Amino acid sequence: MLVSVIYSAVSMVNTTGIPVFEYAIVFGLVLFLLLKDILSVSEVQRKTIISSLNMVIGPLLVLFIATVVYKIIEIL
Repeated sequence: MLVSVIYSAVSMVNTTGIPVFEYAIVFGLVLFLLLKDILSVSEVQRKTIISSLNMVIGPLLVLFIATVVYKIIEIL
């Protein structure tokens, strides 16, 4: 069981360490940014929800930037 979990986690990353699921990263980032924008203008605005969204958006943004840089280097 543990070996299969480790193998599946390793197979999600290509040889350079960039995740293969770049479309999921972009979709998730856009989804959470839209959710944050919608919640910021709504009347039910709680600081804990906005803070939680910031904690999700940060790592996705780092992965998005890493993917964009990787794709640019791959083209050059």
